[in-house]
Amino acid sequence: SKPGSKPTVVKFVAYPDNPNICVVTTLKAYLDRTSSLRGGAQQLFISHSKSFKPVSRDTISIWVKTVMQKSGIDVNLFKPQIEFQSNFNLQVSLI
Repeated sequence: SKPGSKPTVVKFVAYPDNPNICVVTTLKAYLDRTSSLRGGAQQLFISHSKSFKPVSRDTISIWVKTVMQKSGIDVNLFKPQIEFQSNFNLQVSLI
């Protein structure tokens, strides 16, 4: 990102009617479970290998493509399109 630019802010609203499909509940659980692995990392997604460093957009694209393939989606017809700023940090506001 450009110097002085503000990070993208994404706000999610809780869905208390069903915590099993609530994105806020899921994100809180993910952040709690990965907090000891993160160190000072501010990015949402970190590697699942021992380095536990923030992952690149290319890695996220591979993960999405793998999930799409395992879900039976023809990735030759539907390709994951992950567009981030090269130094993208996600600030999540959980309401």
